[in-house]
Amino acid sequence: MRPLLLVVSLVGLGAAALLLSRCAKGPDAPPAPKIRNVVLISIDTLRPDRLGLHGYDRPVSPHLDAFGEAGVVFEECVAQAPWTAPSHASMLTSLYPSALNIGKFSDPGKVSPAARMLAEVFQDAGYQTCAVTGGGFVSRELGFDQGFDEFRTFQKMHLNVDHALKWLDRRDPERPFFLFLHTYEVHHYAPPEEYAAEFVRPYDGPIADGRNVAKFVQNYQNRDQIAALTEADWRYVSDLYDACLASTDAAMGTFFAALKERGAYDETLFVLTSDHGEEFGERGYSGHGYTLYDENVLVPLVFHHRSLAPQRIDQQARVLDVAPTIAELAGLEAPVEYEGISLLDVIGGATANLVGYSENAHSPVKSVRTTGRKYIVSTKEPNRELYDLDADPEEKTNLAGEEIAPEERRMRDGMVSWIEKNLRVRSSRAAQSTEMSPEMLAELEALGYIGGSGGTPAVDGADWLKLLKSE
Repeated sequence: MRPLLLVVSLVGLGAAALLLSRCAKGPDAPPAPKIRNVVLISIDTLRPDRLGLHGYDRPVSPHLDAFGEAGVVFEECVAQAPWTAPSHASMLTSLYPSALNIGKFSDPGKVSPAARMLAEVFQDAGYQTCAVTGGGFVSRELGFDQGFDEFRTFQKMHLNVDHALKWLDRRDPERPFFLFLHTYEVHHYAPPEEYAAEFVRPYDGPIADGRNVAKFVQNYQNRDQIAALTEADWRYVSDLYDACLASTDAAMGTFFAALKERGAYDETLFVLTSDHGEEFGERGYSGHGYTLYDENVLVPLVFHHRSLAPQRIDQQARVLDVAPTIAELAGLEAPVEYEGISLLDVIGGATANLVGYSENAHSPVKSVRTTGRKYIVSTKEPNRELYDLDADPEEKTNLAGEEIAPEERRMRDGMVSWIEKNLRVRSSRAAQSTEMSPEMLAELEALGYIGGSGGTPAVDGADWLKLLKSE
């Protein structure tokens, strides 16, 4: 096992390394490109390894693949939470979920008005702003409408695209726009018939009985049945996922073509990402939200604009960095409280060595992912997990021993500093309690979230500090 050299606090490692890179680059650092409009696309539940862009061998994403090949692709991007509400809150505020006090499964919390969303940055700069989402955990009720002139929700991606295009056609063409486009289509496991016919292979097993597959795989109460699924069962689940991605990809193809027809494509920055991945039985789990392994927390990240030369960047980025990067690319100043950093210098060739923390799963667990290492701490067994991602990318061999080694100690110390910082930030930006409407509850039940946590009690920051400092 090669040693991991950490010479500064893990909390400040990414910022420090990037600062050194900025200084080294001096006056030759590339200027931010001139960008008029911005479209942020979040395809909920999208694993990067299911895109041809990242090596998948089924033709489920031709439009997204072509889009990505013409853009800046980050090979690894870490989500700050493994489920929808806290991860999107982090994406749009550049604050960690625990700093926002959002993400407890039974009461995720409503984003505080004191947390400045990216849409508010654009709105204050005179942009027209619109969000078209799948609702559920990305809804007005959870505060995601902050900064948007218009906020609409639809269950199918083609409806989201239709509304976005109608909004673009009736907006003021003299003013720039910021559009947030989100869909749960991949999450639903319910593809349109034409895509099911193409990508779902013949299957007559136990989960082909008309049940809501999303509800089945996402619900923790089904864990015994999930553990008994066969290879054929998992292939069926995987095929449904692929068919939904193919449908989403086709809708994105329609959207890109429509913007080209309207003459807006070349003057628009597009950012493609997701909030979390999905598990297909890799460790006896399915769905998402329960673990912080890479199949749950790695997401795609692509920046696309005609001023950005296509490239693939083999450095770790974070969903936390999406908002400040978009702000700088658009020539706007990101709020000082944003905890992420702009990736523009990294796109220009700098090295950042960013540290990715993830948290707020449905069970008490936190992780830190660095270059080549992953460290996971949980209140459940195993309490400590350490993985060498270079030698063991599937996170199969836990290197944490009975005694805490110096490398692990450094990662724990970094986690302590990070938790303490989030507790300080939270004092002024804590989420409000959530009251879910019957409509929202129905949407969440269709997505499989209702009853999914198994009643695991939440563990707060002070509890984590006590746990981490006890050994």
